[in-house]
Amino acid sequence: MANKIIKTCKESIVIDDGAFSAELSIGISCYPEHGLIEKGLIRNADLAMHQSKESKDKKYHFFSE
Repeated sequence: MANKIIKTCKESIVIDDGAFSAELSIGISCYPEHGLIEKGLIRNADLAMHQSKESKDKKYHFFSE
């Protein structure tokens, strides 16, 4: 699913005379392995997203301790 989202956002969107696209970094955390409450899951997904931003080869990461 993450690859599908990334691929879709890379496709150019034409607005007036300009073409625009986006690059994504996705962080994924899973219940209950990475947290039992929403706040913890979001925090862990955010940490995983920062790993993705620093990575050269992947645009998504699963949270890991």
